[in-house]
Amino acid sequence: MRYLTGLLVCSIAILSGCGVSEPPQWKSWRDQFVLRAKPEEAITIAQAIALPADQEQEITIFAQIGGGRGDTFDNKNASFLLSEAPDEAHRGKPGHDPDGCPFCKQKMANAPIVTVGFSNDQGQPIPVDARKLFGVNKGDIVVVKGKSSYEESMKILTIKATGLHVVRK
Repeated sequence: MRYLTGLLVCSIAILSGCGVSEPPQWKSWRDQFVLRAKPEEAITIAQAIALPADQEQEITIFAQIGGGRGDTFDNKNASFLLSEAPDEAHRGKPGHDPDGCPFCKQKMANAPIVTVGFSNDQGQPIPVDARKLFGVNKGDIVVVKGKSSYEESMKILTIKATGLHVVRK
């Protein structure tokens, strides 16, 4: 009987989420950055790097999480790498594996590195892995709004994000 009582208490604790909570600041950051509606005016990475590079610009970019080089996510900060999103017909194929696709591999080899970072009101990086904070994963299609700068000599587009919309399938 004691065993059954213990099992019942543990089951209730697990099902009710006992002990599993997140800091209240996370909700505040989600409220600040998550865009409920998909912005319509998004451009591609290729279009973004074609913009004049002499100053920071406000952009809205449509891309895929995963940069093909290095780690996609920083497990200590809300940041990640982006790559050009495959076109709609290519992306929609069942079983498509971009890591094994020659078209995607060629596109990635020539693509600039795109870094996206989220900062608090003091300009400091948000100290939470973006996967935990926003529920995003490598391969997700997203729209990111923010201030961008492009370092042509290094082929790096940096976005100080002000908004994120995950495109759900």
